[in-house]
Amino acid sequence: MMANGSRPASTAAAAAPPPELRDAAAVTNRALAERIKAVTAGHVPADDAIERELLLLLNVTLAADPPAPAAPVAAAKTGPTVHGDEDEDDEDEEDSDTNEDGLPTLLPLYLAKLLEVVEATGSTPSEPPAAAGGNLRDRIDAAASAFLLRTFDDARPLRERTRGAVALALLLRTCPSMATRLLVAHADAVLEPIADTLEQAADRPCWHKPAVARLVVASLDVLAQAAAHAPLRALIGDNKFKVIPTSLRTIARQASRGAGPVSMTTELAATAGAHAANVLAKLGINTTSSAPSTPTTASAPAPAAAATDAGFDPEALVAAITAESASRAERESAMEALALASLRIPVRRSLSKASLLVLLATMRAGGPRITPSLAFGFVTLLHHLTMYPLALTPEQRQLRRLARFAKSGMSAAAAAAGAAAKDAPPAANDEEDDDESAVSARCLMLLDMHVVAVLAAVYRHQSQVTGGKVSSALVAGIARIGLDLARVPAHRGKMVQQGAVGLLARAARTERAAAQALARCAITLNPAVAFQDALIAPLAAQFWHLVPDPTAGSDASPFRRRSSVASSSQGAPSSGAPAGDANDPLAHYEALLALTNLSTHAGVVPSHLSWLERLDRSGSLTADNPEIRRAAWELLGNMLCCGPDMVEACATNPRRLRLLLHLGVAHAHVDERFEMRRAATGVLAMLSFAPETIAALLTVHRDGDTDLADDLADLSIDASSLPTTPSPDSPLPLARLLALTLDEPSAEIAHRVLQLWLNVAHVPAATTWARVAKVPAALRALQARFPAHAEVRQLVADTLQLIAAGGARE
Repeated sequence: MMANGSRPASTAAAAAPPPELRDAAAVTNRALAERIKAVTAGHVPADDAIERELLLLLNVTLAADPPAPAAPVAAAKTGPTVHGDEDEDDEDEEDSDTNEDGLPTLLPLYLAKLLEVVEATGSTPSEPPAAAGGNLRDRIDAAASAFLLRTFDDARPLRERTRGAVALALLLRTCPSMATRLLVAHADAVLEPIADTLEQAADRPCWHKPAVARLVVASLDVLAQAAAHAPLRALIGDNKFKVIPTSLRTIARQASRGAGPVSMTTELAATAGAHAANVLAKLGINTTSSAPSTPTTASAPAPAAAATDAGFDPEALVAAITAESASRAERESAMEALALASLRIPVRRSLSKASLLVLLATMRAGGPRITPSLAFGFVTLLHHLTMYPLALTPEQRQLRRLARFAKSGMSAAAAAAGAAAKDAPPAANDEEDDDESAVSARCLMLLDMHVVAVLAAVYRHQSQVTGGKVSSALVAGIARIGLDLARVPAHRGKMVQQGAVGLLARAARTERAAAQALARCAITLNPAVAFQDALIAPLAAQFWHLVPDPTAGSDASPFRRRSSVASSSQGAPSSGAPAGDANDPLAHYEALLALTNLSTHAGVVPSHLSWLERLDRSGSLTADNPEIRRAAWELLGNMLCCGPDMVEACATNPRRLRLLLHLGVAHAHVDERFEMRRAATGVLAMLSFAPETIAALLTVHRDGDTDLADDLADLSIDASSLPTTPSPDSPLPLARLLALTLDEPSAEIAHRVLQLWLNVAHVPAATTWARVAKVPAALRALQARFPAHAEVRQLVADTLQLIAAGGARE
């Protein structure tokens, strides 16, 4: 295959590379591992050695009878073998790329390493192009082109054509850039024979010939690998090869329904159907006929039978994945097709509970059948099943309806155009978004099947297989699933019961979505029950990474930057940023709520002072979003309740104290929402235990006060963005609190205000002002408003006694 011309050997590294592979018997995993390490370390073989090794690897890959590991043959066949009888029963022959006993598992990886070297020589040739044979990449391309043109010729024997398809599929896996370049240059020579093969397989009763069936499976494998790349997808979907999608739909229907001649082997039928569905899913074409499909609504989802009648049978793909006799290629292809097809809402709705249960049980069992590719496809499928629709504004929803209406009008016009439109493959439907209630019900169904425990088992298995280096894409998928499952508060308890804390805690080291999912669990559940004591402090540190820090650099966060859709829960701030964005307001809000629940745990109390500094830097106490601002004040109130150190830290800092009093009094006004007033009055009540707070309450601070303006400027806070106080002309903050006392309708907030007055009454100067301002009368009126509240009565009595002891009675 390869040209024999060679150039001077490449510059050798310090240490000599391993010996060159001379024959098929030397192609073992151990030898390939040494070669991979050498190439990775920079020991690049000479160009003529690369050509010889590529020729050897090709012959090993295409050998009709690959050497068994126990007794390797002396040499592999040096070329394709032409059999005299094309219909010979070759039941024992299998595609060499998927023969687990015949080929070393490291062969594709070493082949990819060599082809990387070949690709690099094309961009920086070390020899002028005029040299004999050109550079290495040109020679390899020329040899590969000649091989493809020869093996894909219809006149060639079936075995040779099958081997050519196997080699092209392997090339697409190991070196997509070279394979794409060759396919684009020789599209007609490769795709036309494949189209003819698939058309004959779909229309003619030729499946009783195993050699033909193997050629069909190998051709479908080529299309499955090629459809993963955009330039090749455009070629396959071109009208010039319109017979390909039609044949693919027919083969997928035959495989899913058990159609076709009974002599067709079950394994080949399942593999062919999985590959066909895989290609159709990548092309965005459903395995339906040209008849228009009936739209479905969220209130009336399409049954599973409707999807089967349409031609695409997800149940058949699940059966192919879970079958004991399925090959690795078949399982991976079927899983990839199912994951891609699950992007379409009808496919998600058509998956039955029984099929999902069997699939989850298969994945949980683990074993060598669960390859990294299969695990990633499974996680992708679950992500699509649990994915909530985007939160759209009314204007965005209307624009989407108009676009869908215009597209349906164009489809109707195309359908009436005649045979040309009839023969054209239907495009993927632009369905309505999945209903939130349907997604929530599906999440609950998966949780009832212990989906979190299954994901944990898949993660453990992949960690064992990869030596602890689990794919970042797999971890990101698990994190997104956890975030969607935790969206509904009622689901979070089941998640924790199934082991979500340990799984998401590992993923949260690099994934924001996992940390946000744990924050949602910490909001709803009792941290002392849901989390181990040793996990509380590390989890709190992870939650703080969800809170923006303008002073930190982009490298301060441990999370990977990733673009994914962030969901929002009812009553929470709408997320206008991706879940991977450090400025996601929903993650900010949920992190503050989770930290509020964790703040009273003994394991984090020593960190409260650093939390206070972090809260200052985030600007959460003065955030534009009212929910974030309220959550920050609730967190501050909880921290102040945990010991005198926090109260002292706030009271002994004059600037922070003035800011908190100014904002607290403003937020405590009756015009504010109840939750915000409750948080603000709680902070004021706790701060009032410090003498510095009482002194500040007795100090005149108007809204235009110079000191307050300087404090706000130092903290980078725009004073115009702060809430205005109800009485800007009041000389003392206590006067504003008195107005609050007169009008307070809530017993819970009244309790906090009375605690503040009790602390104020301990200061003689404050009691003098209280008698003049007729505070006792206001307190008695407040007590009369809540006659059944014992704590209110006791606080009023204690405060009146202190005020009376400070001077003359009324």
